[in-house]
Amino acid sequence: MPKRYRIVLVTAVAIILGGIVWFTFPISEPEPVYDGEPLDILILGFRSPEPDRRARAIEITGKLGTNALPTLLRMLRAYDPPGKREVMEFAREQSGYRIKFVNSSIRNCAAANACEDLGEIAKPAVPALIELLKSERFYVREAATSALKQIDPEVASRVIRD
Repeated sequence: MPKRYRIVLVTAVAIILGGIVWFTFPISEPEPVYDGEPLDILILGFRSPEPDRRARAIEITGKLGTNALPTLLRMLRAYDPPGKREVMEFAREQSGYRIKFVNSSIRNCAAANACEDLGEIAKPAVPALIELLKSERFYVREAATSALKQIDPEVASRVIRD
């Protein structure tokens, strides 16, 4: 293979791997850690079929109370840019790679479940939840609606009706 083609091939592979890394690990604030695990991963336990993981998520969210709200709101706002799911599915299908990918709709639902579990303790998040009701993203709106109904039903009925 001529040198020119090898350079093009290596460049293409580097661009593809760079894209996968870019989509997988977005540049953002460091995730809070609880007992050595990222808080958002622990909160995903609300959507787990395993009772132990769900019980642990409930316990941790209860202990953290309002301190969990920034992470919950970030998870409620999460969305996957166009093409991210396709890239992640392609990467997951490749043998030898072990990529854990949790799509944004699951993050949205887990955060809504955690807010619901906090109940009235999560009232400081109500203004942010009302703002999320205006989102273009279906799962974001649905998760915000669900959480708002559990946190403050009176405000939810007033806002959702309008």
